[in-house]
Amino acid sequence: MSTKHGILHLLDPAEVRAADEVTAMARGLSPDHYEVTIAGPLPAHFCRRLAYHQVRWVNVPLPPAGSLSGCIRAARQVRRLLKSKPVDLIHAHSLSAAFTALLARRGGQGKPAVLWSLHGACTPRTQGTVTSWWHRRLLRWVLGNCTALVVHSQAERDLLQAVSPQAAQTAQVVYPAVSSARPWGLYDVGVKRRQLGLHPDAAIVGVLGLPTADEVAGAFLRAAVRVSTDLPNVEFTIIGTDRQDSGLRELVHNLGIGGACTFLDIRRDIGEGVLVLNVLVLLSDAGGALTYGLQALAADIPVIAADTEALVEILGDLPQVRVVAPRNVEAMTAAMMDLLEILPADESHVEVVSANGTRLRPRDVLVSQQSYDLQEKWTNSGSRGGTQPSAAEMLLSRYGIRRLVTEMEKIYYQALQ
Repeated sequence: MSTKHGILHLLDPAEVRAADEVTAMARGLSPDHYEVTIAGPLPAHFCRRLAYHQVRWVNVPLPPAGSLSGCIRAARQVRRLLKSKPVDLIHAHSLSAAFTALLARRGGQGKPAVLWSLHGACTPRTQGTVTSWWHRRLLRWVLGNCTALVVHSQAERDLLQAVSPQAAQTAQVVYPAVSSARPWGLYDVGVKRRQLGLHPDAAIVGVLGLPTADEVAGAFLRAAVRVSTDLPNVEFTIIGTDRQDSGLRELVHNLGIGGACTFLDIRRDIGEGVLVLNVLVLLSDAGGALTYGLQALAADIPVIAADTEALVEILGDLPQVRVVAPRNVEAMTAAMMDLLEILPADESHVEVVSANGTRLRPRDVLVSQQSYDLQEKWTNSGSRGGTQPSAAEMLLSRYGIRRLVTEMEKIYYQALQ
């Protein structure tokens, strides 16, 4: 009798940042024991990536959370998929995906199991009263019916405690993971900056989670004014803003920093955009901030993190991270000035003259500075000899892909029993 289990990952448009994590789990699980399929409204470049790694994928038009009729239509498609392909566990990566999975399995005698990775779904919402009431009711129903729950930090588990104490007791903490690999497709930093409308030669400070025209936004932008006055080659980009939101743009204009400020609207390639920055500022732990912060650190890009519980828990003691109070203008200014003085880790442009007068670059020599255990498929890299590990190596030793795969496989085993 075959012991291979079918795993279906269900993604929705709001959780594109989970794509790297899902791909890593699909590649890391043993093909002798698991058969993985990824479903959702998947963008074309992600489908090409999955096909390259020989991971099965299916397009399912999953709607954003809150669309009951859309979730019902998506559940019908998922139900047809379950009939055509045996699935033992659905791993949902958003509230909408978990709700759809639970609807799809109705009448199936509790099979397949539904595992939900919350990805910050319990973050307090600021919408109107009716929307918030519907969200809370839906959230509690889904939490009460899922087979297993996964949160990305103890702080997220504490938020879950306020919504459903019983769910918080059963939820398991699995810290996010980061890969040392660049995003799909090699690209030049200058080219990517031009695509995003950023100056190719300036030092760029990117900020995520900047609220609309409140005290935190004002404090950060006043710090930006001070930094740009002392360092005229520094520019700022505000990532993930809403095109319809004019309050933040008005504040930037009033402070006279509009010429050094760029707005990047909500988009799918934020993960790639983060990797062209010189400094990343995280003012909130919502919207995938933890994942983007880890991606930046893995690429040796320093991070300034607000002193929220989740950011301090995950990033607080890592090298090249400065934890500041987001309303403290002086601390924010000092942190940006300090981190902007750190030279980039990639020195491939620096020429070295050899003994015979030949001009070489480190890239021309092609000698790896890292050693790998070729017998271990998901081994982490380590420096040769007794040299001090870099900040990126220390990060990968704690939040590497292999650790994520191992912990998730244990949860899969428990949910499948």
